[in-house]
Amino acid sequence: MRYGFGELDFYIGDIWELATQALISPVTEDLHPVVGIGSNLVRRAGPEIAKELADHDPIGLGHAFVTKAGTLRAKWLIHTSICTLASPPSGPDVCEALDEALSVCQHMAIKSVAVPAMAIEPGELPVRVAANVIVRSCFRSFKMSRLPERIVLVVPSPYVEREFKYVIEDILDKEYQ
Repeated sequence: MRYGFGELDFYIGDIWELATQALISPVTEDLHPVVGIGSNLVRRAGPEIAKELADHDPIGLGHAFVTKAGTLRAKWLIHTSICTLASPPSGPDVCEALDEALSVCQHMAIKSVAVPAMAIEPGELPVRVAANVIVRSCFRSFKMSRLPERIVLVVPSPYVEREFKYVIEDILDKEYQ
């Protein structure tokens, strides 16, 4: 779907299968991959990416750190800090982190990026809350910048895709009332 300067698409499956220019990888502020998505991305990218993350200083909550994507099909991994080791992600932290990651895309002239449905693991955020934060961040990016031109929301199941689409419809209904 088109919105502002960009296009928002969905992909049900694993983020590492995509060939967008960049993939967003959720991490802690100490650059430890977040369970599930983040750890699988780093593992599949290869040991040199894991070493680069381990050797780097902490980045702080809401910040981003870019590495090459190693053996993945994408060119870049944008590691964005959504939580600390001691606390689960919150809506505001995910929002700040994703805004920062999408800003990195603009500055690096990245045209396409895959964004995972992050912070939806048990004990983290309810799916609809995470969807609201992620979709609003994507829409803000499309309103403010021409890059990235395309964001692919990567969801693990049709249920999560429906929740994200519900949030999109709700936001658009309120915006155009």
